[in-house]
Amino acid sequence: MDLSSWRDIILIVWGLVTIIATISMSVIGFQCYRKLNSAIKSINLQVERLRIVADCAEDLIAAPGRWFSTLISGIIDGFNIFSNNKTNKE
Repeated sequence: MDLSSWRDIILIVWGLVTIIATISMSVIGFQCYRKLNSAIKSINLQVERLRIVADCAEDLIAAPGRWFSTLISGIIDGFNIFSNNKTNKE
């Protein structure tokens, strides 16, 4: 066999190895995509449920808390205004 025959054999083998590697990587990539896609869908579902719980917590806990803190702040400001007026008159 001369050099050109060896070159042709090496090119054919290298091409086959490249094709097999490409197909293998494609199959592995598709399998990983399928597994990760189901996990991502599950995570998105959990995030949506958590968002609903957070909205309920904001309506049921945070809103009355803001109302109560505003009430207390108003009472304190009222006492401060009354005490400042009383000290200014004396």
